[in-house]
Amino acid sequence: MIKKFGFIIIIFLIFTAGSNAKTFQELYDDGLKAIKKGGNIIFLRHAYAPRTVENGNHDKNYKKKVCSTQRDILKEGIRQSKDIGDFVTKNNIKIDKVISSPACRTFKTAKHAGWNYSINKDLKNTRKKSEQEKRFKKIKKIVSEWDGEGNLVLVTHFKVINPLFPGVKSDSGEMIISSPELKLLGRIKFKYDPTIKD
Repeated sequence: MIKKFGFIIIIFLIFTAGSNAKTFQELYDDGLKAIKKGGNIIFLRHAYAPRTVENGNHDKNYKKKVCSTQRDILKEGIRQSKDIGDFVTKNNIKIDKVISSPACRTFKTAKHAGWNYSINKDLKNTRKKSEQEKRFKKIKKIVSEWDGEGNLVLVTHFKVINPLFPGVKSDSGEMIISSPELKLLGRIKFKYDPTIKD
């Protein structure tokens, strides 16, 4: 009887959690409202960068600052980056500062969006947990101290965004919008064609 009751509670929690979850349209609307207001953080996952051996998806030849040895954004990623920049301009969204990971696919996203940017190595990917924790502390400090009238954009990676927002699986070229306290405010996706690999 106790097991049966416990199972019913679990089912109830699953359904009530689902009913309280926001739709992507609601997340889009809330996110757009937040960045139009300003003073918030846009965690932007780099634009579409196809995972192919030809596109640098291997570790052997990886060299810093040499884009031909790294995954790059290529034609479809460049188009998506421009869409992101156009979206910001058309919606009169104020961007005060853009900081990018040193990876080519991140700073090229910022470049093709039409933004000036600086590089911060703490926004790059890492597999080491101890290193990740140090970087997250630094990222949280940058974010918590943000007090600009416009928005702060951090162009970074899946493995940086997702641990900061558990349960949020950021897509290529997606904006994850938060307050300086890292409260999730919304999400804005930008379309791309994953079949284009060149």
